[in-house]
Amino acid sequence: MDLADRQKYAAFLPPAAILYAPGHYPPPKPPLPPLYGSRPAAPKPPSAAAVKDQAQKLGQYAFDKLVIIGEEYAKHAGEWRSTFADVLAAYALAITRMDTTLKDAEREAEREAAWAAFIVSLFTAGTMRFLGAYVQYSFLPKVFSGKQKLLPEIKLSPSIAPTFRVVTVGEISKQYAAAFGGFAQDLGNRLIPRLTEAATAGSQDLNTLGGLEVMRSKFTKLVEEATGLVLSDLTDAKNWIIEHDEFGSEWIEYSGGSEDAAHNAIRDRLNKNRVEWGKSWQIYGRKPFPVDQEQLARHYERGLWIGYIAAILYGRFRVVSVEDHIAEVRRRGEGGKAVVGVRVQSAIIKRLEELNVVQGETYGEFYEQAQRMGRGEAYPEVQIRGKLDTLAEYDSMKAWIDTALPRLKVEGERRFFPDSHLRVFNPL
Repeated sequence: MDLADRQKYAAFLPPAAILYAPGHYPPPKPPLPPLYGSRPAAPKPPSAAAVKDQAQKLGQYAFDKLVIIGEEYAKHAGEWRSTFADVLAAYALAITRMDTTLKDAEREAEREAAWAAFIVSLFTAGTMRFLGAYVQYSFLPKVFSGKQKLLPEIKLSPSIAPTFRVVTVGEISKQYAAAFGGFAQDLGNRLIPRLTEAATAGSQDLNTLGGLEVMRSKFTKLVEEATGLVLSDLTDAKNWIIEHDEFGSEWIEYSGGSEDAAHNAIRDRLNKNRVEWGKSWQIYGRKPFPVDQEQLARHYERGLWIGYIAAILYGRFRVVSVEDHIAEVRRRGEGGKAVVGVRVQSAIIKRLEELNVVQGETYGEFYEQAQRMGRGEAYPEVQIRGKLDTLAEYDSMKAWIDTALPRLKVEGERRFFPDSHLRVFNPL
């Protein structure tokens, strides 16, 4: 067995013997004399054929156990793939509902696509953080590549502002290597060409169902390829074990020549490996948190509305911006009226009431909002009656815009993407 193989497949070999310096270990005890009569003859050593057969049986035994581990890994990866699909389905529901509300409104596709990518990367955190990192790497670079800053300038707390930093290919490859694990150490490097391809090919605007489907397809393919690389490494290990009798021979020697003891030692080693791999590899060792698509869709939609309305309040869709208009109204003292414009339509206000952002006006609306609060949604804090047309209403909406994003991020990590639980691995 050459040194490269020994290093590569060290996880499957017997633990290395502990070497002591001369004089630092007790001398071996002499064998006890027989109780009666003369010493019995030493047992006849097994033949070379018997030793080879024994080593091959142990190799087959380990091979069969690794087949089970491979099936286990594929099953766990499939559970995560289904969870990713649930998250993206919730996001698709959010943009569909927002489009329904905005069907007659003026749209700015480029800016909204940028904000949509930002919201997915920001809110998809916790146990899904490498999905968020993939979105940052694949979508946000083109957002920042032009001279015009497409994201609206809203006031962000220091804890949120660093999220604008674009993830590099090296960083995301490390995240994927940590998530998927693998018996070879270069999984992240092998994924780099696929990450680069996914980031540069095709239309990927996340504010449309078509763009979202392109992203979903590419991300799913990347997950499948990463899983396939890990399983391919495991197949290489299985083939190496079955093709090299030294594997079985070393375990026989380690177990004092007993085949049964070698079986137990191999099984114990693999069980210990599974626990250690489970602690290090998220896909293999952690259970995905169940996704409530309806509640997550509402959460995403709130984030999307922050970007849309912030662009109205802070942006320059007209010759005079809304902020400049509000300042002029305050200067002239026009009785508190401020025509923010038709872009914040009554249909938008109504939808924000349904999302527990704007306070309801009727008893029935109050009751429905209280019911949603009981399911974990926030207390509606924006006070608007009908449409956004007074200074007090403008101030109320602006206060929500300026502070909601950090709170939504924290809420998302707590409600939808908490740290997942370690799996319990039953012995092989």
